[in-house]
Amino acid sequence: MKSTFFLTGKWASENPEWVRDISKRGHEIGNHTWSLPDMTALHPSAQQSEIERTESILTQLLGRRTNRHWRAPSGARSAQVLKTVEALGFTSIYWTVDSLDSVEPPKTPDFLRSRMMHVGEPSTAQALPGVLGNLHQRGFKSVTISRLLEPHGTRQTADARAPSMSSHD
Repeated sequence: MKSTFFLTGKWASENPEWVRDISKRGHEIGNHTWSLPDMTALHPSAQQSEIERTESILTQLLGRRTNRHWRAPSGARSAQVLKTVEALGFTSIYWTVDSLDSVEPPKTPDFLRSRMMHVGEPSTAQALPGVLGNLHQRGFKSVTISRLLEPHGTRQTADARAPSMSSHD
């Protein structure tokens, strides 16, 4: 079972061994900006810096480029943000359910089992086996974003909506 982890550059720089371990286990790593800003409030050059700075640290830690998937912090995107992302050669990945696991108050594993989640939250680690088990029992399969976007009819889009995991401080 493989997943895509969207990591912030700040988190990656503080946890290089975890980044390498995620990759060694065959999971995919995507770009989640350096510091989780509201990208819609930034000048295009600052948007570019957030993405490129993260890509640089991830490339350094992995010894290769990522698969060029990018996820907006808090889902905050605009036409300008998407233009910047596309110009940098990234595909914007969106989701359909926000886990709320990285915002106060702290969530219980039971709450999280009904939602998606973030790396680095203790309750997320506790909830993950139950979440994945429930999804698999219901016939879902866990795959990376790259696998999901492989040409299979209508699955390939410029704005994929898929479950993912991301890191927050």
